Amino acid sequence: MSLEAPLLEQLMHRITECPPEFHFRLYAGPSGHFQTVDPAADVVVPEAILADLILELGGRPLAEEEIAPLRCRKDEDVPKLQIMLLAAWLLHDPWFRAAKRFGTPAYVTLLELGRDLPAHTNAEQIREDPERREEFVRLCLRGLGLVPQGESEEHAEDRLRSVSAVERARIVKETRERLQKARELAEAMRRKEAEEAAARAYRE
Repeated sequence: MSLEAPLLEQLMHRITECPPEFHFRLYAGPSGHFQTVDPAADVVVPEAILADLILELGGRPLAEEEIAPLRCRKDEDVPKLQIMLLAAWLLHDPWFRAAKRFGTPAYVTLLELGRDLPAHTNAEQIREDPERREEFVRLCLRGLGLVPQGESEEHAEDRLRSVSAVERARIVKETRERLQKARELAEAMRRKEAEEAAARAYRE
């Protein structure tokens, strides 16, 4: 059963407050294309931001294979990582961090957003378009098992469908069919966390 998150309007407003440079500094240089840069350059390092977010949300340190999908290696990675960084800005809200229990579902949600959305929207459109912004917030909340404050789970699902374009509605339907795989990934991460905790307790 889904739990209540903050008000939808509050979270949508937070998206509009995200500085463009937060998710656009992945671009290096005037060409607008990703390229290798001096490590000291003023650019965003997505895997560092996203891995730190998982920790702040109550998750464990990510393994190398879990960090790999969060790295920007080529031009094609830029749109998905911009969307994932925008989600990181949203989920860095104090309400989510205070709960200390969203680390694992947030990781899975970031991967889902990065995979599904770039073909149909981009970070700038999400920031500027109210309907895309509402859809984005609702997708983030659903990934965490949450609904906006004052809404039932049924109403939240209906509203998500109503603000989605035809292609978005198709993506939502396909995502439901992949939920089992996402749950298996989350469960594997939980088991690993439990095993590591047990190993630490044994050593102590």
